[in-house]
Amino acid sequence: MKDISQATDLLELIGSAIEKLKTSIDLFSEDHPQRGVEELSLVLEEIDAYLTRIDEDPLLRLAPINPSELEQRLHGVEADLSAVIAGLDPADRET
Repeated sequence: MKDISQATDLLELIGSAIEKLKTSIDLFSEDHPQRGVEELSLVLEEIDAYLTRIDEDPLLRLAPINPSELEQRLHGVEADLSAVIAGLDPADRET
Protein backbone atom coordinates (compact mmCIF):
# COMPACT_ATOMS: atom_id res chain seq x y z
CA MET A 1 0.00 0.00 0.00
CA LYS A 2 1.14 3.54 -0.71
CA ASP A 3 2.27 6.01 1.91
CA ILE A 4 -0.23 8.46 3.30
CA SER A 5 0.64 12.03 2.43
CA GLN A 6 1.03 14.33 5.38
CA ALA A 7 -1.08 17.24 4.19
CA THR A 8 -0.17 20.24 6.29
CA ASP A 9 -3.11 22.33 5.09
CA LEU A 10 -6.52 22.02 3.54
CA LEU A 11 -5.27 22.76 0.02
CA GLU A 12 -2.73 19.94 0.17
CA LEU A 13 -5.42 17.58 1.46
CA ILE A 14 -7.78 18.54 -1.37
CA GLY A 15 -5.06 18.17 -4.02
CA SER A 16 -3.98 14.79 -2.73
CA ALA A 17 -7.55 13.55 -2.39
CA ILE A 18 -8.42 14.62 -5.94
CA GLU A 19 -5.39 12.79 -7.32
CA LYS A 20 -6.22 9.61 -5.41
CA LEU A 21 -9.90 9.78 -6.41
CA LYS A 22 -8.87 10.15 -10.06
CA THR A 23 -6.51 7.21 -9.72
CA SER A 24 -9.23 5.09 -8.12
CA ILE A 25 -11.65 5.88 -10.96
CA ASP A 26 -8.99 4.90 -13.49
CA LEU A 27 -8.35 1.64 -11.63
CA PHE A 28 -12.05 0.79 -11.52
CA SER A 29 -12.29 1.59 -15.25
CA GLU A 30 -9.35 -0.72 -15.93
CA ASP A 31 -11.05 -3.54 -14.01
CA HIS A 32 -8.77 -3.35 -10.96
CA PRO A 33 -11.41 -2.88 -8.25
CA GLN A 34 -9.26 -3.94 -5.30
CA ARG A 35 -6.58 -1.39 -6.15
CA GLY A 36 -9.31 1.23 -6.64
CA VAL A 37 -10.67 0.45 -3.18
CA GLU A 38 -7.15 0.78 -1.77
CA GLU A 39 -6.84 4.28 -3.27
CA LEU A 40 -10.20 5.28 -1.77
CA SER A 41 -9.03 3.92 1.58
CA LEU A 42 -5.95 6.10 1.36
CA VAL A 43 -8.18 9.16 0.99
CA LEU A 44 -9.95 8.17 4.22
CA GLU A 45 -6.61 7.75 5.99
CA GLU A 46 -5.42 11.14 4.76
CA ILE A 47 -8.58 12.83 5.99
CA ASP A 48 -8.15 11.15 9.39
CA ALA A 49 -4.52 12.27 9.56
CA TYR A 50 -5.46 15.83 8.60
CA LEU A 51 -8.22 15.95 11.21
CA THR A 52 -5.70 15.12 13.94
CA ARG A 53 -3.78 18.24 12.89
CA ILE A 54 -6.64 20.53 11.85
CA ASP A 55 -5.84 23.02 14.62
CA GLU A 56 -2.33 23.44 13.17
CA ASP A 57 -3.53 24.29 9.64
CA PRO A 58 -2.09 27.73 8.81
CA LEU A 59 -4.78 28.35 6.18
CA LEU A 60 -7.55 28.11 8.73
CA ARG A 61 -5.96 30.94 10.67
CA LEU A 62 -5.96 33.13 7.54
CA ALA A 63 -9.24 32.19 5.89
CA PRO A 64 -12.75 32.66 7.24
CA ILE A 65 -13.26 28.90 7.58
CA ASN A 66 -14.83 27.52 10.71
CA PRO A 67 -12.68 24.52 11.77
CA SER A 68 -15.64 22.82 13.48
CA GLU A 69 -17.78 23.06 10.36
CA LEU A 70 -14.90 21.85 8.19
CA GLU A 71 -14.38 18.90 10.52
CA GLN A 72 -18.07 17.98 10.27
CA ARG A 73 -17.98 18.18 6.49
CA LEU A 74 -14.85 16.04 6.29
CA HIS A 75 -16.51 13.43 8.50
CA GLY A 76 -19.41 13.49 6.01
CA VAL A 77 -16.97 12.86 3.16
CA GLU A 78 -15.50 9.98 5.15
CA ALA A 79 -18.95 8.48 5.66
CA ASP A 80 -19.74 8.77 1.95
CA LEU A 81 -16.42 7.21 0.91
CA SER A 82 -16.85 4.42 3.45
CA ALA A 83 -20.25 3.61 1.93
CA VAL A 84 -18.75 3.57 -1.57
CA ILE A 85 -15.91 1.32 -0.42
CA ALA A 86 -18.35 -1.06 1.26
CA GLY A 87 -20.31 -1.29 -1.98
CA LEU A 88 -17.26 -1.78 -4.19
CA ASP A 89 -14.94 -3.92 -2.11
CA PRO A 90 -14.78 -7.31 -3.88
CA ALA A 91 -14.30 -9.06 -0.53
CA ASP A 92 -17.66 -7.72 0.65
CA ARG A 93 -19.44 -8.85 -2.53
CA GLU A 94 -18.21 -12.47 -2.37
CA THR A 95 -20.59 -13.38 0.46
